[in-house]
Amino acid sequence: MKLTISLALVLTACLLFTNSTKAAFPQDFSDVVFIEAPYVKDWPIGSRLNVDISGGNINLRYDRANSWPAVRPNSLGGAAVNANAWGFVKLGGVWHAGTWEYLRPGQITKKTTAFGGCCHFRSPINNFNKVNGEIYGFMVAGVTRDTSGGINVAQRTNVELYRWGSGVVPYDPGNPGGVTEQEPVVPSAAINLLLAPEEVTGAE
Repeated sequence: MKLTISLALVLTACLLFTNSTKAAFPQDFSDVVFIEAPYVKDWPIGSRLNVDISGGNINLRYDRANSWPAVRPNSLGGAAVNANAWGFVKLGGVWHAGTWEYLRPGQITKKTTAFGGCCHFRSPINNFNKVNGEIYGFMVAGVTRDTSGGINVAQRTNVELYRWGSGVVPYDPGNPGGVTEQEPVVPSAAINLLLAPEEVTGAE
């Protein structure tokens, strides 16, 4: 009886541990709600993105910043841009994706204040507040927020996931929009308990 209870406790603990190591982001875009330009999820990856956040800046380091052609959307008064910054935000348990800024040719840096807060994203994520420990996704793609000047390039980057206040979440390039799921790990103490002989305290 004692061994049965011990095994049950160990298995429960292992299951909880395994669940905690799994990714909190879908393996592809099938479960992501695109609040605009849903066709972007079918665009091929034409550039690699690395994100770092420091000093009040979000650095979207993608390797086509200087090579994607520029367009001039009417809403920008003739300004030349060649990409949109995209964000992935979890709202009500569902991931939502949308643009939050334009990028000029060669530009890779935006202020952290532009990500979240009022009016940068479109509804329903147009007024969310960033929370330390929460995971957000970042992506760069050709211009889609205002296509009056045309879509300059039908390409996007990979999605880079970032735990706010901490750093980049391990990413699996083989899963567009996904992260690596760690293999379940059984703590050594649990293994020792499973292998230990049952303690005999007396005959029933």
